Amino acid sequence: MPLTISILDLPDMQKFSSKSADKLLEVLSETENIELFNSASIRAIVEMKWPLVKQAMTKYLLIPYLVFLFSFIYYTLYLFETLQEDNSKEDLGWDIKNP
Repeated sequence: MPLTISILDLPDMQKFSSKSADKLLEVLSETENIELFNSASIRAIVEMKWPLVKQAMTKYLLIPYLVFLFSFIYYTLYLFETLQEDNSKEDLGWDIKNP
């Protein structure tokens, strides 16, 4: 069984804090040429950088969204109903439509 090894030597690509690697990923994310991702070298770069991207997406996008979502659900299902019940019990002496 033959063994084939391919080496892609891109300087600073393996470092997670490399500006050139970040620029390459930014350009790849903005490209409209989907055929570019058929290249084995581009797929290898994306797979190598994916753990960092996944961590950043979770930290900066998913967690704030979940906090917002659960806060909104809590407000709409509990707080809003409670505030409406409290306001209906009190007679404020004026009508919202006709102050």
